[in-house]
Amino acid sequence: MRPGLHVCCLYIVLATFASVLLSGGSKVYASEKSEYKFGIFPFMPMAALSRYYNSIGTDFTRRLNKRVIAQSRPSYKEFAEEIEKESYDIIFIQPFDYPTAYEHNYRPIARRVDNLDAILVTKIGSDVKSIYDLEGKTLANPPAESAISIVIRKELKKANLDGEGAIKMTYTNNHFACIQMVLVGKADACSTTTPVLHHWHETQLKTKKLHAIHQSDSVPHTVYMVHKRVPEKDREQLKQAILSWDKRPEGKMILKIFNVSSFIEAKDSEYDVIRNYWK
Repeated sequence: MRPGLHVCCLYIVLATFASVLLSGGSKVYASEKSEYKFGIFPFMPMAALSRYYNSIGTDFTRRLNKRVIAQSRPSYKEFAEEIEKESYDIIFIQPFDYPTAYEHNYRPIARRVDNLDAILVTKIGSDVKSIYDLEGKTLANPPAESAISIVIRKELKKANLDGEGAIKMTYTNNHFACIQMVLVGKADACSTTTPVLHHWHETQLKTKKLHAIHQSDSVPHTVYMVHKRVPEKDREQLKQAILSWDKRPEGKMILKIFNVSSFIEAKDSEYDVIRNYWK
């Protein structure tokens, strides 16, 4: 072979190899990964998230034989930015982040079997007895981007309480901070979920000081999603791990922590209601 032709052929081979790496780089990287990043939306204080979700990371690690590192961000906004950057391999998100996650190559594997609804909570004995009594009052909420805050804003709209000045809306860092505002008298009511209220009574108050005065319509619940770059066999292993929690001792402990009965396979069409929520 002529020297010039040999160099030309070598260049073509190298260029082709480089092109394959660049075009399919994410697939090559995913198949060689020895660990995965597991992102959890920040619905409770960071210390609590770490404590509770490390057990799930450990369960995933055993199932995959790869290290799974549970992570989060201090705010909903920062967490959403990580989803848009596709930083995580596995995510556990609130339903209103679903459309964004789907657009950024995450696909659903499992969701909570029950649906999500918001409740309005007051201190027992409060003069706020229904959603209509909130006019002129202060309502504490989780972050404005949270599913509960979004659902409650729609409930207020249905009750004709969404006008300027009708209610003083205050947004906190998480559900626990929201409840605390009611307990110390800085808010007349707060928006949260039944599991959070139950958890608060069980772990913080020990006695019942709060109760729900309103319950919203429901939407599909929180969901686990996996990035498309994760190999199919690992995606399937993760799905089976979650779906079998109610059948395994370690899984039952996970479900008990979060007061959840089980998870079921998630379908994209179930979240169309989220895509069309304000239409």
